[in-house]
Order: sequence, then structure tokens, then C-alpha cells
Amino acid sequence: KFVALNGEVSPAPTIDASTTSISGLDYQEGQGPSSTQQFTVSGSNLTDDIAITMPTNFVVLNESGTAFTNAITLSQTNGTVNTTTITLRMQPNLPVGNYSGDITITSNGAATKTVSLMGEVIPVMTDLIINEILADPPSGPSGDANGDGITLSTQDEFIEFYNTSNSTIDLAGYTIEDESIVRHIFPAGTLM
Repeated sequence: KFVALNGEVSPAPTIDASTTSISGLDYQEGQGPSSTQQFTVSGSNLTDDIAITMPTNFVVLNESGTAFTNAITLSQTNGTVNTTTITLRMQPNLPVGNYSGDITITSNGAATKTVSLMGEVIPVMTDLIINEILADPPSGPSGDANGDGITLSTQDEFIEFYNTSNSTIDLAGYTIEDESIVRHIFPAGTLM
């Protein structure tokens, strides 16, 4: 609480944000920016405007709703910022990778609020094709894919991938899954 010059106790300035985290700000390489997401901010008993600052690689729609920028200011009137919708997205033209950071929401005398952001730029996989699959290998020599002389579905099933491009494709983190579960997660590794 604050004590005014006349000795009266004034309520402390307060900022409210409708969430503490936003994820799913994803797009495929060359397809960005991400789709927009929104949350709300309001303030009461303020002595100053609310400043919203974006982390690196994320942007917010400006006050006039005409362009994306790195920071905006919500003007207070008589100590109040009415509930305001904040629209944000991940920047376009980022390289493949995971991105995260915290929005900071501040006003003089109020506790700072943060909203964690998470997004990913996913590589385009049009150059990676499934070339061959052997599921449920037949008994006998034709089903012995690994050539150990024994046909076992746990040892002789396989999927063959083929890179049709002239570039290396990083498979790290990609999965093979069916309707039930993830069957395989690729470790760090590339395919030429």
C-alpha cells in the first residue's frame, strides 16, 4: 500500500495479465510468421502507463493495430488501464529451431508481470521421403532384413528414408509414430 501526502492509504498499483504462458507460436521454415495469439492486460491504481516489452524473436501488434513492433505502451487514465487485448506472434524468417522468452509488463510501483512465450520453426521435410517399409517380415530368408539368420519382427522390421535434395537434413527430434504411441525418436544425426 502507498501512503499519500495527506496521510491516507492508497491501494498499491496493480497489473493483471490473463495468462502466464503462451506456446504453439510455430511455423514451418519459410512459412512464417507464426499465427497470432492473444491475452489481456489491465491495471488499477496506477501512477504511470503500462509498458509491454517483447523478448527477442517475438513481436506485438502496436496500439493502432497497424504493425508489429518490439514494445507497446498502454496509457492509463485516472490510474486505470481497462482490459486490453494484446496480439502477438513469432517473427518471420527465423532459422529452424526452438525459441522462447518472457514478455515483461511493467508500470512504476506495480509488481512486474511476465508471460513466457514458446515457439518453433520446423524444417520443411518435402525432401525427405519414405522409400521402403518392411512391417511384419515373412518367415524365412526373405524376412531376415538384418541378415543374422533369424527372422524376428522386433529385429527385422524397418523403414528406409531417402533424402531427395542436395542438402543435409537434420533428423534430431523427429519421431516415427502410429495411432497408439511414438515408436522412435531420432537422436542427433543427419541424412545426406
